[in-house]
Amino acid sequence: MMLTVGGTVYATYQLAVASFPKKQD
Repeated sequence: MMLTVGGTVYATYQLAVASFPKKQD
């Protein structure tokens, strides 16, 4: 199961977006 990997990647992505907020509507 790739749930753990997926969750880690998702969390990292969220952190990246939080660190570098971009207006992508």
